[in-house]
Amino acid sequence: MCKMSPTIGNIAMALVKFNGEVETITKDAKNPHFKNKYASLDNIIEEIRPVLSKHGITVMQIPSGDGETVSMKTMLLHESGEWMESEPLVMRPVKNDPQGVGSCITYARRYSLCSMLSLSTGEDDDGNHASQPQRAAQSAPQGTTHQPSGQRPPASTGQSNAPHSFKRDVYNLRESLFMNWNELQSFSERVLGRKINGKITALQDEKEWELIAKELKTYQHQPAGV
Repeated sequence: MCKMSPTIGNIAMALVKFNGEVETITKDAKNPHFKNKYASLDNIIEEIRPVLSKHGITVMQIPSGDGETVSMKTMLLHESGEWMESEPLVMRPVKNDPQGVGSCITYARRYSLCSMLSLSTGEDDDGNHASQPQRAAQSAPQGTTHQPSGQRPPASTGQSNAPHSFKRDVYNLRESLFMNWNELQSFSERVLGRKINGKITALQDEKEWELIAKELKTYQHQPAGV
């Protein structure tokens, strides 16, 4: 649950007016590997800032980290002094180096901001696909990519009895590469050299997931501004 000031009447009214005026965000950026378009963080901010300002709202985004994960809070401040703050969005960088962390922060800012303001970027997946990664996450070990995690993983004991999940790796890499599910399925069929019967989420062979994950990782080094 988000935190908020003791009263929110003014900021609530301002947000209603904001959402009545803001339009679907233009997709201005393109993933060169998969040819899909998405709305960059810069473009989102450029499009919403004038409307937010008109209604006396400004946005603050506060990153933090523990050396392994990146956390992002989004705060909305109203000229009346009222405010609302999101729960932290916790993610794991693809690589724990300056570029990887920077890319993860940008990714977290983008999704936290869109969620907090209920922005439409025209990138929704269908509900069946959206529910699949959540079920997979229940048995997955600690991830290594931009993995939103509402719950902190348990402290490591140095050993793990759970097998590594390449399927979960593929899900996380899909998100970090801004691929939709159809693009992932087409890519996977090219990698496997065969047609996948039904949805890719039903694929059972872990070795095939490992092969797909290996090929996806060759595309994961994206500019920090993505």
